[in-house]
Amino acid sequence: MTLTTALLTMLPSNAATLALGYFWGRKVRAVVQMGETVSSEAPTSAQRYIAPKWMHLLSVVVAGVGVLTVLLGVLIVRSESRQERLIACVTDYSNDAAAAARARGMATVAVFDEIDAVFAQVNKAFDADPAEGRKQVRQAIEHYNEARAHAKQTQRANPVPDAPENACAELN
Repeated sequence: MTLTTALLTMLPSNAATLALGYFWGRKVRAVVQMGETVSSEAPTSAQRYIAPKWMHLLSVVVAGVGVLTVLLGVLIVRSESRQERLIACVTDYSNDAAAAARARGMATVAVFDEIDAVFAQVNKAFDADPAEGRKQVRQAIEHYNEARAHAKQTQRANPVPDAPENACAELN
C-alpha cells in the first residue's frame, strides 16, 4: 500500500469526523445565540457565552489526536512498503538460489554418471584385449574430462547468489 493510497483511504473517515465536529460546534453556538436573541438588550461581554478553559484544552487534545493519527498512518504505510520491498528481494534471492542450485546439481549428476562409466569401462577392460581395453578406458576418461569441463563451465555460469543479508542489506 502506497502512502497516497493510505491517505486516500483515511480521507473519508477524517472528513466525516471534521464535519461532525463542525456541526456539533455550530449547534452549541446556535443554542447560545438563541438565548441572546430572546433578550431585548444588546449583549454585554458578561452575557456572551465564553467557552470554559477545559473546552479549549479539549480542542487542543482533539487536534493533537488528529495529527498523531495522520503521523501513525504515514509510519504504518512506510513500514508496509519497506516490508513489501524486503519480501520481493528475498523472493528474488530464493528464485535465483534455486535456479543456480538446480543447474549446478544437474552438472554434478552428469559428472558422476561419467565417473560411473569410467569405472565400468575399467572393469570391462580387465576382460577384454589389453590394447582394446586401454582404448576404451581412455575414451571413457576423455568423456569424463569433457563432462567435468562442462560441469565447471555450468557452475561458473550459475554461481551461488549472495546471501540475502548482503543482497537485501539496503532494505534493513
